[in-house]
Amino acid sequence: MSHDTEPEDVKLVSIVEREAEEAYPVQYWDGSDIKKTFEADSDDLQEAYMNGRLHPACGEEVEAVAKHLMWADEIPRWEKTYGGAPDEDFFWKRAETVGARDGYLTLAKELLEIARKKVEEGLL
Repeated sequence: MSHDTEPEDVKLVSIVEREAEEAYPVQYWDGSDIKKTFEADSDDLQEAYMNGRLHPACGEEVEAVAKHLMWADEIPRWEKTYGGAPDEDFFWKRAETVGARDGYLTLAKELLEIARKKVEEGLL
């Protein structure tokens, strides 16, 4: 178990695990606990890898980058005025009340898209 405070029957899953389970739910043979299996060759596996690698960023990824961009913008002024540095969540929560998130979210989407497109380019 990853956290002492969570009940034994709760399983924490990552974003990618959750998305994979939604896209490809586990299938069982009629009324049994036996999972269905399938055969795949290396071409199938390579195609699956490339599809995943080229998929646009999810909302959580965009928000994580946007938070960091905001933090990087705000921290120099904050440290100059107040000293110590709060974490990214502090600025993100504060920005919600003044509507300052949109620009960072747009920039984060653009940066992630640039990075994603780069992996599609051929190597010389």
